[in-house]
Amino acid sequence: MKSYHPTIQKLFDRVWNKQELSLLGELFSSNLKLHYGDATVDSLEDFREMLKAFFSGFPNIFHAIDDYIENGNRIVTRWHGKGIQTGDYAEIPAGNKEFHYSGITIFILDIDKENNRSMDLFGYYRATVYTQKLN
Repeated sequence: MKSYHPTIQKLFDRVWNKQELSLLGELFSSNLKLHYGDATVDSLEDFREMLKAFFSGFPNIFHAIDDYIENGNRIVTRWHGKGIQTGDYAEIPAGNKEFHYSGITIFILDIDKENNRSMDLFGYYRATVYTQKLN
């Protein structure tokens, strides 16, 4: 059975931590869907723009996987992140405050025989804690 662990680890190590947005096309298809809270990102390009905005506010962000569970094409990661907000983000002005947050992401990957990839991501984190630490 194929393991998706290298793909998910690359997402954390190289996209989230090193901000290598050029890897997004390698890791995800254009029909990626990210669901978090009440919001949904419906495309790879929208995900790229979301990450650009996030990285402009948090250029030194670091994420680590604390727990990883894989069952077929379903992967669950429990993770934590930390960084300093040195730029404006989501109407919160830069404050040079350190923050720590954690969450769970559920990945549902689908790769067919022609290597066409689709992915649904479901992300959960405590937004109230996140914004309280920055304000």
